[in-house]
Amino acid sequence: MIMEKGEMKIQINGHPIDFTLENETTLPQLVDSLAQWARERDLIFTEAWVDDTRYPVDGMPDKPLENIDTVNCIILSRAELAINSINEATDYCSRVLNFIRDTENGTGVTETDITELKSGVDWLLETTLRIFTMLGINVEELKFRDRTAADIFKEAKEFRSGLSRGGAADGAALNMGCSTLFTEFRDMLRIALLSENMRRTILLSIDSPDTVLAIIEEITHEIADQVKNLEEAAIAYQSGKDAEGSAKIERFLDFIYRYFRICHQVNPLFNVDITEITSGGINLADSNAAMNELLNRMLEALEGNDIITLADILEYEMKPAVESLGPFCNGLFNRLRGGK
Repeated sequence: MIMEKGEMKIQINGHPIDFTLENETTLPQLVDSLAQWARERDLIFTEAWVDDTRYPVDGMPDKPLENIDTVNCIILSRAELAINSINEATDYCSRVLNFIRDTENGTGVTETDITELKSGVDWLLETTLRIFTMLGINVEELKFRDRTAADIFKEAKEFRSGLSRGGAADGAALNMGCSTLFTEFRDMLRIALLSENMRRTILLSIDSPDTVLAIIEEITHEIADQVKNLEEAAIAYQSGKDAEGSAKIERFLDFIYRYFRICHQVNPLFNVDITEITSGGINLADSNAAMNELLNRMLEALEGNDIITLADILEYEMKPAVESLGPFCNGLFNRLRGGK
């Protein structure tokens, strides 16, 4: 339903919502009420589009509601915010690495390049620390090969300090200073994406019953594509194309996290025990436990930079596990839709 105050419409992520105005007469008052609504549901209100203008939650203009046509609130679950932020951070690391490769011919790096790099590293550190804090990840405890995430943060801060002391630099020299750093920072973020902390955060998110059914249907249609994606990821790692393999793992994690999240919700929303959903003599709960253990082994391989083991898990264990999801998803969908 579209909520009205005159002609004003309120939306969440582009969709009309049921929301009753009480004493709100200005935009900041409305946003405060919606932010409270989000907090009560463990959601995060990140920004709002007021008509055609974008504002941060804490930067709303003091406009009367009667002068506004549409307020579109961007509200995310903690899991969505964390995943989106980590993906943005890994993309930034990749862009820096591409920039460094472009300067390997020894051409000069301009003052503007250095200024933008300083700003980017500041954003990367701030964003990563904020997300790690939200997920409950301790940088001293998150393993990264034979070190910890804290070591990578320290190197990044030292690199940032070096940028402040120097001016424009030779491209080759800059490459020596940060190529390994940004590769390792990107890999560390991917380990966080695969961590138990992330999986736990994802499982806490709750959707509406119709959304659960829609996502189960989407997942069922995506299984064949994800089987191919895992096969290509294994081939990429076996061929030394680690960046390509990592990007495909990120696609797979988005898929499997949505799947786990939905399985976690069917009992509280539909009162259905997933141990009652079976295929080939195995119940859905045991299947999910086995797949979760495979994720743990993938994480161990990434932490130890054991690419051979990682590729083997993807090709010979995770791929068959994903192939087996079709009957489980169909059985679950039919059970929830039929209410049996």
